Amino acid sequence: MARLQLTIQQRHGERWSVVALEQRDDEPPRQSEGELALDLVELAALADPIAYGIRLGQALFTGPVLDAFIRAQARSGDRLSIGLQIEAPELRGLAWSRLCARFERGWDFLRFDQRTPFCLQVPTQAQHQFPTLLRRDLRALVVVASPDGLDEYGLDGFDADAAAAAVRDALGPIPADLLAAGPGALGPPTVEQLCAQLTAQRYTILHIVCHGAVARDGDSVLYLAGPDGEVDAVPAAELLRRLGRLGGDVGLPHLVFLAACESAAPQAEAALGALAPRLCRELGLPWVVAM
Repeated sequence: MARLQLTIQQRHGERWSVVALEQRDDEPPRQSEGELALDLVELAALADPIAYGIRLGQALFTGPVLDAFIRAQARSGDRLSIGLQIEAPELRGLAWSRLCARFERGWDFLRFDQRTPFCLQVPTQAQHQFPTLLRRDLRALVVVASPDGLDEYGLDGFDADAAAAAVRDALGPIPADLLAAGPGALGPPTVEQLCAQLTAQRYTILHIVCHGAVARDGDSVLYLAGPDGEVDAVPAAELLRRLGRLGGDVGLPHLVFLAACESAAPQAEAALGALAPRLCRELGLPWVVAM
């Protein structure tokens, strides 16, 4: 498998250093070093997502980094995995999910092209252990929360039963347990029940469907249910604190899928940080998919 690891390092004057590492399973890695020049004020003024992504791509894919990208594409066949790590804190709040690259058809989002699976990589110092994962180990915990009282937060309820059925259908043969208010659930979609279930059973996948937002203090919020069935606005800091206590033989999930608005909002990185990268950074989770 071919991989291109891009790391944007600390700022030096008006530019940031960039390291591009080309990797193939059957060859030694090849490293290139380039620079990123980016006007952050000009970038922030670009409201159109594609224009924003193209500007990011033009700044990143230039010089030796562009050469590395073209070379890695040519040698990868039809699949080049691209990882991006942002070490410069002043750049973490940018919408890197919009990053574009130039293909034969023109500029397009990296994350939309099946030939270039793209992810943001978040360094961590967490000590949680994640054993090697085999197919027979796959098991999902699905949490679907559409509690009463969402209108007080300006939110609309949704069909939780339909959402749960859609997730289970998408999981296919992977066994799944459900926390929800509807039939067939092991319990309600509360923080307490979530932690209890993660302690009682090993789940390699955690899939959460609920409303989400970034609060005024910059913390992410998930709108789960309380013990009374009413909405419980759970700050990311509280959820991380509760999950951080779990471990032992069961451990934390390998993959968390957050079907919750703003759970990966880049603007939150300028404050406390969005929930998705904090799950990686503070708990060391291997993979998080978020909105």
